[in-house]
Amino acid sequence: MERVRLAARRVRVPTAADAVHSIECRVGSDTRNSPGGIAVNLETFHGYGEAAVEADYAQCGFPLYLLQKWRPFPPAAEIGEAGAAEAGGDDAEGAAADAAPEAAPEAMPPERDRSVDDVVKECWLMVMPERTLIPLPCSELPLNLSQACDAVLGHDGTRYWEEVAEYDPLVRYESRYAQYLVQLPSNGMSHGDPTRWRCDETGVTCNLWLNLSTGFIGSGRRFFDGTGGNGAAERHFHATGRRYPLVVKLGTITKHGADVFSYALDEDDMVEDPLLETHLLHWGIDMKNLEKSEATMEEIQAEFNSSVNFPALDGPAFAPDNDHDRR
Repeated sequence: MERVRLAARRVRVPTAADAVHSIECRVGSDTRNSPGGIAVNLETFHGYGEAAVEADYAQCGFPLYLLQKWRPFPPAAEIGEAGAAEAGGDDAEGAAADAAPEAAPEAMPPERDRSVDDVVKECWLMVMPERTLIPLPCSELPLNLSQACDAVLGHDGTRYWEEVAEYDPLVRYESRYAQYLVQLPSNGMSHGDPTRWRCDETGVTCNLWLNLSTGFIGSGRRFFDGTGGNGAAERHFHATGRRYPLVVKLGTITKHGADVFSYALDEDDMVEDPLLETHLLHWGIDMKNLEKSEATMEEIQAEFNSSVNFPALDGPAFAPDNDHDRR
């Protein structure tokens, strides 16, 4: 047990962000349902079948594994037959048993709902290289080791990273506010001339966002590095009771589309406006006649990613979260 306690110092409790391979072998076809089960390395959280665990131990030298074996729960008929066989014994004992009154089937476990997916789940702490098995739970184990075993057993495996891989930050979804967007009367206001675009609050002429509901032109959010806008567009959103959330970046408007952002608290992200052409015409802007004059948010993000050496940063690296800090 002393060797277990020493090795337990290297064990940590896996979080949801850890990839825990506890279902099948990383280098073979074994699963928890295989006769040898799956052994999860409690330092790397990699799972291995009975034949592969030896090679993993030889490579990493860490001795503690959580061994899981799942087997189908035996049907009631099999349990009853097993109980009858145990009660029979040899011929003499069998004869005596035949003469005795029928006993209650004590070998039968309590009744339970045994569906086709019902399995018996067994787990041990396995200590390599001897493959010593310590049944779990075990009160003698260090607390962090017990917690790590419990966390592995209850973990979602690699689901977190599968969801991350499926997530594409460049995919933009239609804003729920676009279809029935309220647009105030223009009263002759027209923003069709790009040379006259400037922030209605501060007068700046770059990183400008047009509120599609009010016609207000405001500067975008300050960039992550302190440059860029001054936040006038967002201040206008709050000053008007948070009723008009959709803004478009003027310098990105082309006949193919533009960057549209929603300040709505339940979106707060880049979005799609399927009626953008109509909404822009309300303010005198014909997107078919415009050409891009400023970088899109995707281009700004790409430039940021290529220019920052994240591992070299001192302390936690700060990167804009899906463009949120750039409007």
